[in-house]
Amino acid sequence: MRCAVVGRGPVGRFLAERLGIRPLGRDAVPAADVALVFIAVSDRYIAAQATRLRALGSWALVHCSGATPLSALGDGVSAVWHPMRAFATPTVGLDGAVVGLRGESSIVDWLAARSFEWGGEPVVVDEDQAAKVHAACCFAAGFCAAVAAQAETLFAQAGLPKSAAKRAVAGLSQSAISALLNGDGLTGPARRGDAQSVAAHLKVLDAQSAELYRRLTLLMAPPEGLAPELLELLKD
Repeated sequence: MRCAVVGRGPVGRFLAERLGIRPLGRDAVPAADVALVFIAVSDRYIAAQATRLRALGSWALVHCSGATPLSALGDGVSAVWHPMRAFATPTVGLDGAVVGLRGESSIVDWLAARSFEWGGEPVVVDEDQAAKVHAACCFAAGFCAAVAAQAETLFAQAGLPKSAAKRAVAGLSQSAISALLNGDGLTGPARRGDAQSVAAHLKVLDAQSAELYRRLTLLMAPPEGLAPELLELLKD
């Protein structure tokens, strides 16, 4: 199937490279003999791009957003291809990443085959669950990275060299996530009942960091399982 890609960001360039084509700008018109057009633009531009492309040709359309509904593609709905990994650069491969698919079965089947070829694991996502799946992606990627960045900042404030801070963040984050996914669960002072450690942490954190610490601690250790002294420390 001959394809075109509209969008020159990391995902668009990733797709274009795998398909052996050049990504198009947002005002470009795909060739008449193209059968399928990937819309690899920011979510807020998907509907407008779909409307523009529907007026220009009869291509099947595929957008790449986890949260944007299929209806954004207009009357001739096609499908969604959503790789569940961070794409900071187009050189990043799928490397076993889950790829969420939804839409017309014939297009989904073709996308599933391509996803396998590119090293991904295709999974069909229910349309009514897509936004929840995408929210989960944000927790696993952007929010997780934001918390790791905060840890790196605290290491730096404590005087660790930058290289050591980065290695510490990587070692802690990767080992904790690996343990969680292997069924070993979460760890930390609150889960161990170490109220003294929690109090010491809160004492040295600024107000914003302390608030984040409290919220994340309650996420890791539900209130019903905490000792009274810990609950008192974690109150707003």
